Amino acid sequence: MKGKNIKGSISTVDLEVVLENKSIVGYDYKKLKSDLTNAKSNEAVNYAAILAENSQGKVEILLDSQANLLNLGKEEAMNSSLKTAIEGEVSHVRGKLENKDIIKVYYPIKDTSGNVTSVLEIYSDITNIINIRNIVMIQLLILAVALILVYILMSFLLSRSINKGVKGIINGLVTMSKGDLTEEVNIKNQDELGIIARYINELQKNISEMIFKILNLSKKEFEKIDQLYKSSGDMAVSSEEVTATIQEIDSNIIIQNEDSKKINKFLETFGELIQDVKNSINNINSNLSIIKNQLSLNNKDLITLNDSKNDIENSSKTMNEKINELYNSIEKIKEITNFIDSMADQTNLLALNAAIEAARVGEEGKGFAVVANEIRKLAEDVKKSSYSIDGVLSNISTEGQEVINIAEVLNTKLSNQFSVIDDSIISFNGIVGEILDLTQKISNVNGKMDKVLEERNYIFTSVSKSNESLENISKSSEEIKNLSLGLSIMAQGIAEIAETLNNNTNNKNTVLSVFKTK
Repeated sequence: MKGKNIKGSISTVDLEVVLENKSIVGYDYKKLKSDLTNAKSNEAVNYAAILAENSQGKVEILLDSQANLLNLGKEEAMNSSLKTAIEGEVSHVRGKLENKDIIKVYYPIKDTSGNVTSVLEIYSDITNIINIRNIVMIQLLILAVALILVYILMSFLLSRSINKGVKGIINGLVTMSKGDLTEEVNIKNQDELGIIARYINELQKNISEMIFKILNLSKKEFEKIDQLYKSSGDMAVSSEEVTATIQEIDSNIIIQNEDSKKINKFLETFGELIQDVKNSINNINSNLSIIKNQLSLNNKDLITLNDSKNDIENSSKTMNEKINELYNSIEKIKEITNFIDSMADQTNLLALNAAIEAARVGEEGKGFAVVANEIRKLAEDVKKSSYSIDGVLSNISTEGQEVINIAEVLNTKLSNQFSVIDDSIISFNGIVGEILDLTQKISNVNGKMDKVLEERNYIFTSVSKSNESLENISKSSEEIKNLSLGLSIMAQGIAEIAETLNNNTNNKNTVLSVFKTK
């Protein structure tokens, strides 16, 4: 705003002297008027004056930039802008002077105490500026009208082009929304709509390729799921075979337990017979006549003893055969567990392949990946169970071998006892012709009978151990049966999971079948 430099050129000291003296002939007045005139010329304003209140409280011209003194003491009409300046604030007002547009600016002039003592009034002719502004406004109006017309024309042409391109894009998107991915968006525009159309075509192509890949993966998934389903069926069949084999083992164990009871009974009878023989021999020393009279009875006892010997031999042979059958059954179970282990590895591999295929599918294959992971865990559990079965079978095989060894020892001991019994029978048959040598021979027979009793006790202990081994085998077979049942349940769970995967894949293919690809 103009006038700041003029205000700065006014000396408040000179102004206070002029206000006090009210004289126009003094040095201070002339100096103040000269400074005001020079500053007015430098500011390029039309008029400058200092206003002050007179004794009547009205505002009058104290001095101005005119060369004459015609305006000195002339009163100024009070207006709101002048009143604002008297109150200490800069103000301005527009007006007319001799048909010219002017702008007046009022600057309050304060003394050293900060009180407003006078007001600097300046005004400039802004007629040319107003005229130029009006011309510029008219030109701007004409330019605006021209621009609006050009804008309307360009908007019409551009809207027509855009509508055509947008219509083509909308038609292409509607076709895609119906699942038809074979039709491309055909727009020849080289603008942003053309770029959008090209990207839509690329997106259509990528979606079509993705759906084609998903369908191929689904086909492979069907094959893997079918293999998994067959594997679970084979596993279930193998589990049933294991269960049947275990049942056969249980039957053999029951038979062997019965045979062991018979052997124990035979051994008790055999011990009693030996004790009777020993008692009879001792009685021979004191009473040969009694021995002679009882010879026929002793022969019958020996015949009974020989029959018992034959029964023991047959029972021992039967027990050996059953143990061999048990060992063969264990070997069959091992073959089955090896087959189950192989099937578990194949199932784990199939689950891993299914997880890889699910990872390739992406977001849609997350559920399938979770199911594949559960299948892999089930396969690992199956393999662990197979390892447990193999360990139990190894223990059974070891214990079975111990039973075989005990049976061999038992057969050896029985053979020794049978030899002693045969010697006893021969000795008793020779009693008739060798009664005189009977005393010494009876002494020898007593020693042999003691050994026979010791061997009988050893045989009895061996049979007891054999019974304990059979009980352990029975417990182990029960554990195998439980494990086999667990395998059967796992196989059923795998089959159910495979069926769920099959249903999920069918649902996914049903959804994808809506799309039509090239």
